[in-house]
Amino acid sequence: MKIFRTLLFVLTGAAAAIGCRSGETRLIMPEKLFELPIGKTETDLAFFTDNRSPSLQNVRIKMRDGLIYVMDPGVNKLMEFNSYGEILTLWFDPELNPPPTLLKENAEPGKEVTKKAFAFPFHRITEFAVNSQKRIYIVDRRPFENAVVSTEYGVPLVCTVICFGKTGEAEYTLGQEGISGNPFPFITDISVDNRDCLNITCRTKNGSVFFKYDDNGTLLYKADFPDRSVPSVQKETVSRQGEILPAQTPSRIFIRTDVYTEHSDKTNSADFDFLKTVVWVRNLEKNKFEGYFNLPNTETKTVGSALSEEAVYPVMLSADGFDLHGNLFFSSIEEPGIERLLILNQFSQDIVTKRIFTGFEKILLMRRCVSPEGITVGIVFTEEKAEIYWWRTDL
Repeated sequence: MKIFRTLLFVLTGAAAAIGCRSGETRLIMPEKLFELPIGKTETDLAFFTDNRSPSLQNVRIKMRDGLIYVMDPGVNKLMEFNSYGEILTLWFDPELNPPPTLLKENAEPGKEVTKKAFAFPFHRITEFAVNSQKRIYIVDRRPFENAVVSTEYGVPLVCTVICFGKTGEAEYTLGQEGISGNPFPFITDISVDNRDCLNITCRTKNGSVFFKYDDNGTLLYKADFPDRSVPSVQKETVSRQGEILPAQTPSRIFIRTDVYTEHSDKTNSADFDFLKTVVWVRNLEKNKFEGYFNLPNTETKTVGSALSEEAVYPVMLSADGFDLHGNLFFSSIEEPGIERLLILNQFSQDIVTKRIFTGFEKILLMRRCVSPEGITVGIVFTEEKAEIYWWRTDL
C-alpha cells in the first residue's frame, strides 16, 4: 500500500520537526471524573487480597465510548461505569466477592435490566479488552502447577481468554488456535484494533509471540519474536524489543524498540548505553520488517556533585497505547509531576508533543491508558480511595 512505502527509509525529518508548531508543549491538567472507595462491595476496590497481599499494582483501567472499565484482579472482578461513576455492569468471581446489591443477577427472560451482574468461576484475571460492540475479553490465568509445559515455547501454558458478549454472558473461551484452543503462554498484553481484531502478546522462554484474531475468534496471524530478533538500526548498536502495537492495516504491527551502544567507559559494569527509541514496522503476511520510525529523544539532566559532573542523558520512552485515528502514544518523565507524550501518526508520520500533569499528592500508585478516541484515562490511588481522571490528549 502507498501509505507504507515511505517506511522503507528512516523518518528523521518528522523527528527533527518536533516542537516547531505552537501549542505542542502545552501542559494538560487532569479532570476528575469520580471516586471509588476501598472495600468489598461491587463498586469498591480491594486494597488487600484475602491473604493480605497488596493488589493495587495489578489494577487495570480502560475507556471506550464514554464508559470506563476498571479491573480489580485481587478479587477477580471487572466493573463498568458511566462517566459519573454509576456502576452499570459487573463481572465477578462469587468465591471472592459478596453478592451484589446494586445490580441484578439472573434477570428474568424478556425483562430489560439496565444494571447487571454476571458471576463466573475465574481462576485469576490479569488483563482485559473491549471492542466496539461491547464484547469483553478477559484474560484468565490458571495455576502454574496444573499447566502443561509447551514443547514449542518451553513455558507453561497458563492463560485463556474468556469472551463475554454484548449481553454480558460468557460466549466462548479463546486459545492459541482459536475458540476452545490450547491455552496461551503468559499473556502480557491484550488489545482491540480499529477493525475489532483481537491482539494478544505472550511472553515465552526466549522472547515473545504475537497472535491476531478476528471478532469471531478466528486466528489471522501468529508471529514469533525471539529476544534481539529486531534488526539493528546502525553499526555497533543492539536493539531490544519492547511493546507491540497494532497498525490500522491488519497485516502489520509496530514494535517499540530501545537502541543501545557499547559502553564507552570500560570501568563501568554496564555493557551498553541507551541511545534512542525507534518503532519498527513488521509485515505479518510477508514475515519481514519494513522499516522504522525514529522517535525524538527526551533528555534528562543530572545534578552535579563533588563526586560527579552534571550530565544530560536520553530517556527511554514507554508505549502508552494507540487510538483509532492511527496515532501511537509514547511517554517519558520530563520532571517530577510532569510527563511528556510523543504522539506519532502512522499515516502522516507527524510527531506531536504534549505534556500532562501527574503531580498528585499522597499518591500510592497510578495506572493510565489511551482510549480509542485518544483520551488519556487514569486511576490514582491514595490510602483512602481511588480517583478516576482523564486528560484531554485528543484535543
